[in-house]
Amino acid sequence: TAEAQLDATKTKVVPENKGPPSTKQLAQLCLFVAVPFFGFGFADNAIMIVCGDFIDAQFGVMFGLTTMASAGLGNWLSDTIGLGLGDVIERTAGKMGLSNGNLSPAQERMQPAKLTTLAGKLIG
Repeated sequence: TAEAQLDATKTKVVPENKGPPSTKQLAQLCLFVAVPFFGFGFADNAIMIVCGDFIDAQFGVMFGLTTMASAGLGNWLSDTIGLGLGDVIERTAGKMGLSNGNLSPAQERMQPAKLTTLAGKLIG
């Protein structure tokens, strides 16, 4: 059926490669991690600034809120919205064709892959 064919194209069987990841695989892994982190960070901060400014302008004087209190509430709203937004950003990154370099589970546990993942998070 068409559904079975679609499911078959989504599922990639990665052979258990026990050798170290290649430079190309590590580069793909770094992008795979960095792009969603960048997207989430950008969206989170933009929402925080807009919400904090709105709260400060609309409710600051009315409730005697300091600018820091308004910023804190804006951050809380941004974090709350970000819980749902993170999944959307990750799915969008997947649609962009990003992959983890088709690393096997054994390769993902290797030190170079772990360091690359950390670097991707820091870059993003």
